[in-house]
Amino acid sequence: FSPGVPLAVAVGAAFATAERPHVAVVHDIQSGLARSTGLASGRASNAIARTEMRLLSCADRIVALSDAMTNELRSMGVRRPINVLPIWSDIPLASSPQVTDREDLVVQYSGNLGRKQGIPLLLEVCAEIERAAAPIRVVIRGQGALRGEVERAIAEQALSRTTLEDFLPEGDLARGLGEPDLHVVPQISGSGSFAMPSKVVNILASGRPMLAVCDRGDPLHGVAEKGLAFWAAPSVDGVMRALRHVACSPSERHEVAASALSYAGEHYTRDTILRDLEQFVVPS
Repeated sequence: FSPGVPLAVAVGAAFATAERPHVAVVHDIQSGLARSTGLASGRASNAIARTEMRLLSCADRIVALSDAMTNELRSMGVRRPINVLPIWSDIPLASSPQVTDREDLVVQYSGNLGRKQGIPLLLEVCAEIERAAAPIRVVIRGQGALRGEVERAIAEQALSRTTLEDFLPEGDLARGLGEPDLHVVPQISGSGSFAMPSKVVNILASGRPMLAVCDRGDPLHGVAEKGLAFWAAPSVDGVMRALRHVACSPSERHEVAASALSYAGEHYTRDTILRDLEQFVVPS
């Protein structure tokens, strides 16, 4: 699995046989994320990419999350067979889509507080919500490298419409995902081919609508193109326009949440994904 210990791919190859195939499951492409987040220079990210390519080429088969990720692996030089399989939802499907009639739109981000998750952009949006006194409240729930930055921004900029919370206990995940009027999933520009936010499938199953913040053409944008989410370009103006539209469109929120819930039931259940994975992994 990647992310994880990439060298484990080489270790796995040592135990593979014709009857015991070696499968690498790729959920992030580390070199691309290092480049898009600015954590590695072009030379360093190229070296990481070469290492990834060599390690993944040790596998008999590869599973990736999206067509875009598959294309990126091909461009890196990986020539092993690749199948596309999403992850499955960790929560039971909501019984029905839910829309509240609250005066303020409650928007929630829940997950890792890191750079690849677009947290700096989210903080800029929170500052604009405060400046404009928009009828929107933001709940940021999570842990990560940028949690301190989030805490400082809320305190120093007096972001009274933004709240920072810890993760809920695992048993409360479904309840927590059902609390907001809208989930927001930001992804930094240029990173869409290298990762797919894992939280997306749980949000689709939650009965609440989602706002995908990403580049056009990203796999996450494809979710919105299917009518399963709202979409905004990764800019403050783009996100604010989308939030104002969503706040004034309760019937559209219900329609999007209903489509997402139906799609999750057909495509993102554990049994469905594992059945497809078994067909790919187990030799015929």
